[in-house]
Amino acid sequence: MNSSPPSWAGASLDLEVLEKLRYDLGDDIVQRFMQNYVCLLPERLDGLDEALGQRDLQRAVPILRDLRAAGSMLGALGVAYLADLLEQHLRHDQIDRAAGELPALRSEAAHAIRALSHVTWPGEGHSPSR
Repeated sequence: MNSSPPSWAGASLDLEVLEKLRYDLGDDIVQRFMQNYVCLLPERLDGLDEALGQRDLQRAVPILRDLRAAGSMLGALGVAYLADLLEQHLRHDQIDRAAGELPALRSEAAHAIRALSHVTWPGEGHSPSR
């Protein structure tokens, strides 16, 4: 497997993905989803860090799957990519390698949080962190 990130990794937020979600679900639902994501992401990463430190795959894998799914839905594709990469490492019993990728995931998550916190809906002028 080639572990180099695709061209969109590091872009923080794919607004086209977010716009499609808004179109499909509506502004209110997406707004709440973004708020929850922004608020809970640091906690999820801390839980992942703890699980990897304890070598607890039963706990780490579901967290990574949640991070991948939510990131993909909101356009945080770098977060989704890195969560998938870490999960692949865990599937191959490469816990230390997965733990080594955690700083990159945290960094990408911080970029995604900043980007999502600055998303405003046309005519509304508010962001998900408010």
